Amino acid sequence: MLLAKLYTAQGAVPYWNENASAASDPLDLTTADELDGRLIRDADWNQLGRVEEVLLAPMDHWKIAYLSIAELRGNLRPEDRIPVPMGAFSRKTISPTWLLDVPEDFGLLTKTFEVGDWPQEIDRGWIEFSQEKYGRSALGGLVDLTHKDEEPLNTKNP
Repeated sequence: MLLAKLYTAQGAVPYWNENASAASDPLDLTTADELDGRLIRDADWNQLGRVEEVLLAPMDHWKIAYLSIAELRGNLRPEDRIPVPMGAFSRKTISPTWLLDVPEDFGLLTKTFEVGDWPQEIDRGWIEFSQEKYGRSALGGLVDLTHKDEEPLNTKNP
C-alpha cells in the first residue's frame, strides 16, 4: 500500500496490476511433510513403494527435481531408492495415493541409488516416459487425471 502511494505521488504507473486481487488466484498447497510416506502404486494398482525424500533443485528456482521412492517391492535392499521426477506420477482418484503407471518389470525401477548418493540428473528414460505417456515434461509436476474418463492418449500414436 505504501509503495502504491509513492508511485501515485510521483505520477508513475505501477508495474503491478492494480486491479488484481490476491484472492483471485488461490494457491493449492501441500507441504513436503505431506509428501513424505505417500503411497505409490503401479499400473496394476499394487503397492510399489513410498515417498521417502523430496529433492529440490536450488539452481532451478527450487523446483522439485525428483522424489526418492523407498520400501520398493521386490528383492531390493532396504536402503535402495529410485529417483522419480514429479511429471512421471499421476493421480486418478482424490485419495492421497499416487500412480506410477508403469508395468512391474519396467526397467527404470531397477536403477536404484543409496541414501546420500543422490543422482545429479534425471534419467533420460523418465524424461521420455513422461513425454510419451502424458505429453509433458518430467519436471512438469503431478498429472491430475481425477476428472478424466480415460487415460491420456499417446500423442504420437493416436
